[in-house]
Amino acid sequence: MQSKLDDLANRSSAAGLTINVNKTKSLDVNTVNPSSFTVAGQSEENVESFQYLGSQTAADGGTKIDIGARIEKTRAAFASLRNVWKNNQISQRTKIRIFNSNVKSVLLYASETWCVSVENTQRLQVFINRCLRYIIRA
Repeated sequence: MQSKLDDLANRSSAAGLTINVNKTKSLDVNTVNPSSFTVAGQSEENVESFQYLGSQTAADGGTKIDIGARIEKTRAAFASLRNVWKNNQISQRTKIRIFNSNVKSVLLYASETWCVSVENTQRLQVFINRCLRYIIRA
């Protein structure tokens, strides 16, 4: 990996580009021995997790952190529609359709990368059921 980083640094400098070492991080996934790399003579920081394109990536390779972060984002989207859920002039059918299109899409964004397990599925289903109960009672 170090040779690839060196090659990247050489080719980018030939094109007039530099690698920002302060923004460069490394993450070892499912490894026992962490590795360290240098970019432009400086050692890069090794992190336990980072966010990339809206998804959390963890060192253990699990999706628990990402699902938790996605649920929090969805909770905010659901709360922003509170006036819709409490409006008695909107039918429950329409509210459910709004929920499926505007709230569930936030929850399931990038879910194709999640590990399918009973725990993860149950966690998502509990959140969805809680939201639906709120909509029906409102």
